[in-house]
Amino acid sequence: MPEALRTGSRPTRAMLVGGNFRGKGAEAMMLTTIGELRRRLPSLEFVLIAGPHDGPPGKRRAEAEALPLTLIDRADGSRTPRCLPRVLRGMVRRVANLKQFRNVAADCDAIIDIRGYSLPPGGAGAFGDYLRAVIASRARACRIILPQAMGPVDGRVSRSLAARSLRLAASVSARDRVTRDFVKALGLSVPGLCPDIAFLFPAAPAERAHEILDEVGVGAQPFLAMTPNMRVYERSAVEDGVNAYVAALARIARDAARTFGAKVLMIPHESAGPGAGDSTVIDEVTAHLGNGGAVHRLHDAFSAAEVKAVIGRAELVVGSRYHSLIAALSMRVPCVPISWSHKYDMLMQDVGLDGCTFRMDDLNYDALFDKVSEVWERRHAIARDLDAGVGAFELQVARLFDDVAQLIAPAASSRGEGR
Repeated sequence: MPEALRTGSRPTRAMLVGGNFRGKGAEAMMLTTIGELRRRLPSLEFVLIAGPHDGPPGKRRAEAEALPLTLIDRADGSRTPRCLPRVLRGMVRRVANLKQFRNVAADCDAIIDIRGYSLPPGGAGAFGDYLRAVIASRARACRIILPQAMGPVDGRVSRSLAARSLRLAASVSARDRVTRDFVKALGLSVPGLCPDIAFLFPAAPAERAHEILDEVGVGAQPFLAMTPNMRVYERSAVEDGVNAYVAALARIARDAARTFGAKVLMIPHESAGPGAGDSTVIDEVTAHLGNGGAVHRLHDAFSAAEVKAVIGRAELVVGSRYHSLIAALSMRVPCVPISWSHKYDMLMQDVGLDGCTFRMDDLNYDALFDKVSEVWERRHAIARDLDAGVGAFELQVARLFDDVAQLIAPAASSRGEGR
């Protein structure tokens, strides 16, 4: 072990903020961070304060236990008397969370943040984020914000606190130009642009993808993958008792099967308990179609690596989950996003597919399906074009992790000398 990583009697440790096994995107970013930094700093260990739904599902616990990752149950304020008003119970829970963060940070050399965020006016969320930044600074932990989407932050108080929080970080990276401009508007130096770190996330072996496709009835046939997003569903209007997003997805599935002669596979990318995850959208789409066999589906328990391997076998992805698009593009699979945020447009422009993104709040179905048909016809040429651009993204992310490792090693050495 390098001398710079010897910190007394314990190994170098980093806290991950924003990782979980609930969402395939968060899982991919978390495991990419662990894998890439362990490759550069072999003694580095990780800790994650996990909420009640953030840990691995039962079938994957052994896999998670093999990681250099300690999961700590998030303090939930469960001992708070139920007789207290809800607002007070919430305050007690937030204080318990901050105390726990302080205690864990005190034993960490680095805090690595893989979240993105937006903050409403009022300052409550921004104040909590700022307090965590102060705690990290006082603990002498090197706080690193990896590329994610940030903003908007509304309200003078929230913007001031967000600026103070970002100034306390040792390193801030922006994933897109909108985020970079947001940080610049806060009066901070403009961070470097870097693609999403999940471009380096390794997929499961191709053999595993074939097994899964056989299990769900797709087999070796060409298929179009669809990745719905509960956030888009929640933002969509209801027309004649049917959610407009559900109706659009069902129509795409039906038209794609008829027009392309392909299977359609729906893939949930995030689970958040009954009635709250992407599988709920898939349930409504299949019910709306009413024919059972036209659409195939994955279940929630597959790992992010397995899902990426399956996406890599698709001909085309029509998706609303951002990290399903990252998975597809990194496997050189063309995409047509149905979006709710600027980050989709930024991503598709960066890979040379501008004009392929459609916002659900202003959706013209005929234009959307015309684009899906165009991309389907050109999918092989598009896949070849993606190769060079995505390869450059992967090199950028690798260089970012080189820089992060160089930040962590001196921080660990400095803390070790101070003990």
